Amino acid sequence: MPTSIGVRKLVEFILKKGNLTSDTNSQNTALDGVNIHQRLQKKFSNDTKSEIALKKELDIDGENWIIHGRAD
Repeated sequence: MPTSIGVRKLVEFILKKGNLTSDTNSQNTALDGVNIHQRLQKKFSNDTKSEIALKKELDIDGENWIIHGRAD
């Protein structure tokens, strides 16, 4: 049976850091990105999908993996 992991969890694990301080600036930057992205999506035609599910099945050193996520 393959091991399944979301892209976000995989990236969070790979980029894991030991910093215990809260960085509110990154939250503000992310929120700004969401707002800009929503404004851009409103300019797309109605038949354009705002989000697409993605899935990739891989064999890594004899282990089966499924990496899944969404692209917008």
